[in-house]
Amino acid sequence: MIQSFNDGLIPAPSTDGSDKELSRHGEKVISATRKKIETLKLNQAVEDILELVRATNRYIEKNKPWALAKERKTERLGDVLYNAAETLRLVSLLLSPIMPERCKSIQDQLGLQDDTIGDLTWGILKPGTSINPGEGLFPRLQQPKAEVLNMTEEEELPEGIIGFEEFGRIKMRTARVLEAEKVPKADKLLKLQIDLGSEKRQIVAGIAEYYSPEDMIGKNLVIVSNLKPAKIRGIDSNGMLLAATYGKKLVLVTTDSDIDPGANIS
Repeated sequence: MIQSFNDGLIPAPSTDGSDKELSRHGEKVISATRKKIETLKLNQAVEDILELVRATNRYIEKNKPWALAKERKTERLGDVLYNAAETLRLVSLLLSPIMPERCKSIQDQLGLQDDTIGDLTWGILKPGTSINPGEGLFPRLQQPKAEVLNMTEEEELPEGIIGFEEFGRIKMRTARVLEAEKVPKADKLLKLQIDLGSEKRQIVAGIAEYYSPEDMIGKNLVIVSNLKPAKIRGIDSNGMLLAATYGKKLVLVTTDSDIDPGANIS
């Protein structure tokens, strides 16, 4: 936009100080970044910097420099373009330890000289500096075609292999056992009442040889929640527990820490 609306020169901001939205945000981020780097909170520091980038995008969308150019509001247009460019300069300095090559490209495109590259002070960018437009630094990723990922419906998969679409139809959720009892005249079956967060269900499972009803109360299990309901020994069963088997051993799939019933498994 600087190339299109200001002949490729960094515009001069107004001197009335009325537009401090980005400069205040930038100064806060600089101060916070220094403190978080000193305390090794690097992830938080990076997130603060990226939030400044997002704030700059919102600032541009709010002020619409393309509309200001069309309406010939040149003073306000200069403010907006300068503030966005100066924020970009600061971001390139803050992120340079993480992505040095890309940040150097940003600095080159802004036409920065040695005396302005390392200064983390707002307002150092010199009006009248000629920018050097180049290729986009962060091109959008192109979504791979389905056939590249071997995901076409028409393709015949090897025996025993399912596609992502088929797998995506399986819904697994966490469930907590509320009640458990043996099924009469069925040594291998337990009847469970489970909590799925938004609803209660009944499941019949062939685990009585490995778990007593008392063992099951309060367990956090993983179940297939969208399995077609069935009747087992005349008893309604709506879902299926997941379990690992090895020889004669069976172990239920549970969560490694407490979690609310009904959480999605992905």
